[in-house]
Amino acid sequence: MLSIRSCTLFLISFIFKINVSYQLTEDCGKGYGCFLNPPNCNYYNCTTVVKWKDMGNYVDFIVASNSTEISALQRYNGVGFSNDNYMGEDSVSLCRFSVKSFSYVVESYYNTDKSEPDVVNFTIRTLGHFNYVMTINQTYLICNFSRVKFIEKEPQYYNLHLPYHILVSFGEIDSLGSPKYHGQNSFSSIDKINFQFNNITLPYAYSNIIGNGFYENWPFKISWTSDSKQIYFEFTTKVSDSNNVWSAFGFSQDTSMGNDDVCLCKILNGKATIEHYVNLGKQAPTLLDQNQPSLGFSNMSASISDGLLKCTFSRLITYPKVANYFDLNNGHYVLTAKGVVDPYNGNILKHAVKLTSTQKINFLSKSANFTESSEDEGVKITKAKTHGCLMVIAWIFFASTGMVFGRYMKFLFPNFKLCGLRFWFLVHQPCMIMVSLISIAAFLVILSKCEWKWISTDEPINYAHSIFGIVAICFSIFQGFVGLLRPSQSHSRRYIFNYFHKIMGYSAFIFSIVALFLGVCISEMELDRAGWGIMIGWTLWCIILPVTLEILKLLFKAKQNPYRINGNDRDDSNQNSKKTNEQNASFSSRAFYQKCFHVFKTVFLFIHLFVAFGFTLALVVCIGIANENRFLG
Repeated sequence: MLSIRSCTLFLISFIFKINVSYQLTEDCGKGYGCFLNPPNCNYYNCTTVVKWKDMGNYVDFIVASNSTEISALQRYNGVGFSNDNYMGEDSVSLCRFSVKSFSYVVESYYNTDKSEPDVVNFTIRTLGHFNYVMTINQTYLICNFSRVKFIEKEPQYYNLHLPYHILVSFGEIDSLGSPKYHGQNSFSSIDKINFQFNNITLPYAYSNIIGNGFYENWPFKISWTSDSKQIYFEFTTKVSDSNNVWSAFGFSQDTSMGNDDVCLCKILNGKATIEHYVNLGKQAPTLLDQNQPSLGFSNMSASISDGLLKCTFSRLITYPKVANYFDLNNGHYVLTAKGVVDPYNGNILKHAVKLTSTQKINFLSKSANFTESSEDEGVKITKAKTHGCLMVIAWIFFASTGMVFGRYMKFLFPNFKLCGLRFWFLVHQPCMIMVSLISIAAFLVILSKCEWKWISTDEPINYAHSIFGIVAICFSIFQGFVGLLRPSQSHSRRYIFNYFHKIMGYSAFIFSIVALFLGVCISEMELDRAGWGIMIGWTLWCIILPVTLEILKLLFKAKQNPYRINGNDRDDSNQNSKKTNEQNASFSSRAFYQKCFHVFKTVFLFIHLFVAFGFTLALVVCIGIANENRFLG
């Protein structure tokens, strides 16, 4: 397929006498005026080139587009002339090329608004254009034409004796021969251009700088240069992945997410785009304009190299009559974030790192330089990880171990007592106290991370995790107070305490499992499948252990009931003697089965300690190392 394409291009090149070594930029400022994108590019790395030369009553133009991602067999490029630097009310010279008919043409269009432009004169579609030649090679579609400066009684054909902004775009031609929407392949000059001047190279408006500066907060850096109409941004981010990632910065009137104007750069399946979003809440942002994803942006380019995602673009300072397009004549806080992109549907997944400037930034001020530290965000992530690790230690190791001793290990060291307390209780009680103390510490850590505010319902998983977690903590603390009030073993109401104590304990443990499951699902933790796998394994063990021991308990209990002599048998001494022997045998059998059951329980105790410690260690390690590279860059 590649060879057919190459041969076709070679044939086209031969027919139209292409000189592939033609240097597009070599005479810029030396007889030709030029508008280059990116600024100061050369022949090999320009996205678009517009060259002009004043010839008196007409202007010679050369318009070239480097559109290697667009089919070279049927496409267009065009240059527009406008009183402002965004689409609407523009006079357009459109170069159309079709290999299907081996034809090319330059036509005069008028762009009323942001929709498809209209031909100015359907009788003379090439109105005002002559000497047009189009050439094509593996990289560029190059359109040469002459355009008459002025045509009377044609208000939609702009008079090039006057200065205008340049708008340049390129894209594909549909099956009907009409130009498709150019997407982000459009660029505009910052200031108006006088086409009588040939010896200039644009964007010369940067000589009229009124503001410049940079904002750095590792792993983000934003630098900018502004004039009275646009701000040219260069945004770099350290990333760990080279594909399916996004990075963004937004403008806000406060330091919290919500009601933000967002400039977002993303790499999806190897293709880079820069888009304009609005963030109305704490949910995923939405495009500011669904029909124009890059509304207000021009001169866009994005690349990723050596772990640095670099995006450059110009943004109009203001855009009249567009809601949620923030006016940068005013100062704003800067919010920066990065994350991953869903490779299947292109959706932006929740950020892994989010930083906020400590003060508002005026982008029109000179030398507005800000360097801040991401230590605060690092501390927040450390606190979140500390909270997770403490809760895992409390509820997977200490809570489960304390419950196992309280339920199944009362037979251990029956003659050992310390301060009147049996061995099993000396293990059970400290374990459960540790659960409460560690849980309280973990709760305070995460509360400080959230600036002593409860989590918002806008984050449903986080909110549900907080509810199940606080219920488990409250139950564990309440258990401690109830334990202090427990009656003696011989008290007539002891059974009430026993039931209440068991119900509260089991409920707290179940709530803790749900909270841990929700915790590993929180996107900020970035545990993904590892967290899920560990929690599924732990949950299965929490079912297998008690079910197995309860079944064994029922089986051994049936073997432990000694044979009892009925009252009717007491008169028959021979029969009584026989029953007594059977009873003795039953007592011997009961001791044997009880010993076996104790051995089984002891084995399961060691298995449980090993399993609980293993799951605790595994999840703590996963939490500790999760997303470390993405944060540190």
